[in-house]
Amino acid sequence: TLIAGSIGSGKSTVEEGMIYSLACNFTPDEAELYLIDPKMVELDPWRAMPHCSGYADDVEGATCLLDEIYERMMRRYSAMKEAGEKKFTGSHIYCFIDEMSDLIMNGGKPVIAKIQKILQLGRAARIHLVCCSQTVSRYSVPSVLQVNLTCSVGLHCKAAIDSRMIIGQAGCEALPLYG
Repeated sequence: TLIAGSIGSGKSTVEEGMIYSLACNFTPDEAELYLIDPKMVELDPWRAMPHCSGYADDVEGATCLLDEIYERMMRRYSAMKEAGEKKFTGSHIYCFIDEMSDLIMNGGKPVIAKIQKILQLGRAARIHLVCCSQTVSRYSVPSVLQVNLTCSVGLHCKAAIDSRMIIGQAGCEALPLYG
């Protein structure tokens, strides 16, 4: 899922609502959370909850978490292959990436490649990425990632071109700023 909009449009509110909903509706054995927080303040309050299996606030830590998620995904695929299943039947893993554009700009191609693999293969393994960004461009969210972000939440943005990058059509520019 991609959550995008301009500064102050409510991205953090949507993200926190999703985390809160997961924490209230699932036990830590049913839903694990990994939190990547380049701003160091948005997701920090959630790191102490029992659902949180990993937290990173820099590129190096984020890379390690993405590696861990990728390895878990591949182990799940091995188990699925062994059982002759096409979908994993265990717990869900949710990775929230706040300010994905910052992570991509600072982490470069290695981070993009890790995110791309998880996006491509994660759903069947019950691994989900929720990515937030203030800016959506071919640099901040490359097309190799956009094609695999199957759900988009568009909040207020400055121009129709930004809306098209987020949801594929104009409209987000007409939304209320704090809505």
